[in-house]
Amino acid sequence: DYPVPSWLTNSEGTMNVAVVGNSGVGKSLLINKMRRLKPGAAEWAPTGVKETTLRPMMYTFPGIDKVRLWDLPGAGTPGFPKENYLRDMGLRHFDSVLIVTANRFTSTEVMLREELERYTVP
Repeated sequence: DYPVPSWLTNSEGTMNVAVVGNSGVGKSLLINKMRRLKPGAAEWAPTGVKETTLRPMMYTFPGIDKVRLWDLPGAGTPGFPKENYLRDMGLRHFDSVLIVTANRFTSTEVMLREELERYTVP
């Protein structure tokens, strides 16, 4: 068990959805597409072919502040090893978690899924 991360506090009355997966699989782009944003929009989540998201970033749907999408750093990188990722990102404290993958599930994504099921996080 582990505490709620400091950046996830003050979430009463909101729905918090984490978007996780390996680095470079398109998590930030998915968040942009779900929010129907065009490249260059002020609220656009930065995207790139290498590790771009280096800290948890919160995005709301335009006009719907109660639903928050969290763009989390890629799992299994030197900065965010998979062994500590679930704890460090506070995944068990989210209302839901989307695991984004490219082509096939890797051992990192399987481990994330198993841990989320253990804590009954949808």
